[in-house]
Amino acid sequence: AFHAFWADVVADEIEARDPDEPIVIKGGVSPSGVAHLGHFNEIMRGYFVAEVLRDRGREVRQVFTSDDKDPLRKVPRKLANADGDIVGLGEVDAGALGRNLGKPYTEIPDPFGEAESYAAHFAGLLKADADRLNVPVEMLSNTDLYADGTFDDAVRTVLGDVERVREVLSPYQDKVDDEYVPFNPVCEACGKVTETVTGIDLERET
Repeated sequence: AFHAFWADVVADEIEARDPDEPIVIKGGVSPSGVAHLGHFNEIMRGYFVAEVLRDRGREVRQVFTSDDKDPLRKVPRKLANADGDIVGLGEVDAGALGRNLGKPYTEIPDPFGEAESYAAHFAGLLKADADRLNVPVEMLSNTDLYADGTFDDAVRTVLGDVERVREVLSPYQDKVDDEYVPFNPVCEACGKVTETVTGIDLERET
């Protein structure tokens, strides 16, 4: 199999850390709509590195997270059905998408009425594309990972020292100011993702 030189270099850097196995190669995208080359580039870059490590006898998991806690920020102009065919908004209930603007992708119905949610529909299409190319990627839902507590320790660490997080991020992100909180809550009233944080209570996990 052909491997680009950069993948060998990255694999060298990984092995230099003497990692435990299986080695996890991680990527992820937001299931915002029709997949494009940028989405699949995220999968293929990880795949090339994973294949180099496998050729060296390493056990590897390629994990890809669907950032499905992200909000739907705008109604897409086009969609892809379960077969991957591009369709216009006239073939779905576009009004339902408009009414759910700002909500997490997992809380929005599949426009085609087949998958569990908008997120599941588009993440499923991306996984199907990977399968067609024989890329053995594990697709995980961030919504599920939040729900099962996988992120609990990381969230407590970050929210327990917000000042330090601001110091680290401020050189790289313009929006980081004295009021910045590295967490976007979901409004209990409307179900939409918001940047307005009224308070943090780590003991009550709210």
